Amino acid sequence: MAGQLTSTFRITSFSDLATVFPRQVVVLKARLHRGDSTSQPTIIKLKFEPEDGQTRDILGWLSNQTHFPRLSWWSRDEKYQMAGFGSAAEIYSPADSEKNTFDYLENKRLEAGSEHLHFFGGLSFFPDQPVDHEWRTFGRTRFIAPQFYFEIDAGHPRFIAQIVARAGIVPALEQLNSDFAMIQWHFLPPETAPARILGIHDFPTHTRWLKTHADALVKIRKQEFGKVVLSRKRVVKAAFNFRVLPIFIKLVHHNPGTARFYFEFEQGQAFLGASPERLINKTGQKLESEALEGTRPLGQSPAEAENFRKESLTH
Repeated sequence: MAGQLTSTFRITSFSDLATVFPRQVVVLKARLHRGDSTSQPTIIKLKFEPEDGQTRDILGWLSNQTHFPRLSWWSRDEKYQMAGFGSAAEIYSPADSEKNTFDYLENKRLEAGSEHLHFFGGLSFFPDQPVDHEWRTFGRTRFIAPQFYFEIDAGHPRFIAQIVARAGIVPALEQLNSDFAMIQWHFLPPETAPARILGIHDFPTHTRWLKTHADALVKIRKQEFGKVVLSRKRVVKAAFNFRVLPIFIKLVHHNPGTARFYFEFEQGQAFLGASPERLINKTGQKLESEALEGTRPLGQSPAEAENFRKESLTH
């Protein structure tokens, strides 16, 4: 079990962060120096909230950061938005590991003394299958609590800096202040030129895809399958490295009503998407889920069709 040290500061505007942050760290160090004798891990979390209440282009800010990992998460209703970088703590299970369960995640989180941190990441759907080389930086499980991030929570913007102190609070504050110096304070996205595409390859090929589709229909008619969801992998090669974050910025603006995520754990390897589905949401003892897909008979009459519709909504 880790201790927690959280301080919240009111600042005039986010534009003051670059000068206010180091001063507040000096004040905290002076205040805590004599009492810095704890032997357990301590999560240090510094929050800065602007008095003007103005938000900033947090994705534009993120695109100008040159250190990794870089992360972003937007809730479907956009009440929560986050963009950050760096790693205050990490939960990682490599590609050759079988550790890929929620119990494993929870145990690792408690073991690392990081129970008060907010992690972002994901895990593999199939722990018993090999991990493709494209996912080498993600492994089977990878979650990161960013070291520095902006968040907008229910309309309230704030900047958060955090670190896990394992060898004293004052040395951790000094490290946090040193790492803070590498932040780039630009809030405008850089201009990007369109990528020149050299080739597009689908796996399986179109011919193989048609055969797989036909085979699936045969198995459905034989009632071996009730439903099949087929997918393909598309590999696009460009003349130079893609800048993926600008793609995510467009994804955010053009896909409202979806959960939008961006995980660039290492430079050159990114996972992003926009999903309309909620798998699990846990609030206290309340667990919520949603099923957006379902197959029911059409019904032989309008009344029967309506009954099927109502059953789908209650199961």
